[in-house]
Amino acid sequence: MSCEIIIAGDGRAILADPSTDWAFGPVFPSPEEAQAFLRWLGLDPRDIMLHAILAGRDPDTALESAYRRWLACCPEPEGRCV
Repeated sequence: MSCEIIIAGDGRAILADPSTDWAFGPVFPSPEEAQAFLRWLGLDPRDIMLHAILAGRDPDTALESAYRRWLACCPEPEGRCV
């Protein structure tokens, strides 16, 4: 099972775990950006967090690091690694 993308009333999006109803990760400007990040990531973002926990690192920092790499990869919204 993969994470879900939840769309807020203002059009921004967040990632959520459908089995626990727990939101995590960055707030995306749009659901399309969230989808582009997940495609670029190539794996379930919860796996990044789990690997960080198992390695004794902060899971939020690990996911934030991946998000920042993605932003650096494609700085313009219309060209973001889609």
